[in-house]
Amino acid sequence: MLDQGESNLSATTVRYLREFGPLLTSSQAAKLLGYRDAEALRQARLANRLPVPLFKIDGRRRWYASTSAVAGWLEAIVQKGAVP
Repeated sequence: MLDQGESNLSATTVRYLREFGPLLTSSQAAKLLGYRDAEALRQARLANRLPVPLFKIDGRRRWYASTSAVAGWLEAIVQKGAVP
């Protein structure tokens, strides 16, 4: 059963929000976006080649991505048929 605020979200988004929460660490984002590891994600960020934005949070060292943004990107890729 979905929470009231989840009723308009896709199944993928709901699943990832429940599993990871609203933020993904760079390691989690790298895995979901198909990068080899967090270092490969970092290189893509530095080259401006990421499909979703990463951001810093004041007082924290890590980079983060929105779980919803990553889920939305994955769904768009699947809908376009770019994923076998």
